[in-house]
Amino acid sequence: MDAAQTFSADRLWLATLTRRGWAWEFMRRSPRYRAAFEQYGASVAESGQWGLLKYEDPERDAREAVVFWHVDHCPGVLPLVAVRDVQYAIPISVDFGHLACRVDLHLHDTGDRLDILCSEAGRFLQVSIAGTASLKEAPLMMLALEYPANVTARAASFRRFNDLMQHGHLRQHLYPREPRAPRLIDVLKALDGSLAGLAHRDIALRIFSPERVEAEWGRKQYHLKDKVRRAVAYGQVLMEGGYRQFLQPTYSRQIVRPVVPYG
Repeated sequence: MDAAQTFSADRLWLATLTRRGWAWEFMRRSPRYRAAFEQYGASVAESGQWGLLKYEDPERDAREAVVFWHVDHCPGVLPLVAVRDVQYAIPISVDFGHLACRVDLHLHDTGDRLDILCSEAGRFLQVSIAGTASLKEAPLMMLALEYPANVTARAASFRRFNDLMQHGHLRQHLYPREPRAPRLIDVLKALDGSLAGLAHRDIALRIFSPERVEAEWGRKQYHLKDKVRRAVAYGQVLMEGGYRQFLQPTYSRQIVRPVVPYG
């Protein structure tokens, strides 16, 4: 099995990855981020410059990484407020113990905000709750007024949160895969090859069949060489800050209709 086939066999899961997972996949490859993680470890120091609440180990891919994004950098993070002594509110305890997905917690240094990250097979739902002395019988409220650019993303996360509480896991049809995944996989192959110091022809062998590389690499048109150059360049852009585009909502796909009935 050649290098391209090996990559495809090992990383088929990338094809189903959500946008937030793609953000992590590119950011974790950054030498600057890796150096920062080596310096600070899994702490909160200087992590905000990356859009994070704290550092995560870059050796962990999107299937196992625990990546807490800052609510100001990721509109998909759902901000809620635990309100007490509210008249007419029905007290409902929020129970994360029954969930089948992974649940991780991050308590802010101030002690008045708790972020909860639910993850499952590269799908993520992060809730940021203010006023977190106790969630027991504390109604959770969401602000009705938001920045216009965040409204759709927050509405989608609100629906996903309710669905999670009802069904116990992150149901796949509410977390659409990134339609550009085939292209992004090629970009990731090119980036990994570049970071490993491979020549462009060797990178091409990771992306294209050996027969195509053999037939086209020496042509005067340089189409294949240009594709490799562009893929490497785009990968470097995404790795060094461009990953933030994956944290922003794509409005047409934020709230999707169920493909199966509830129940």
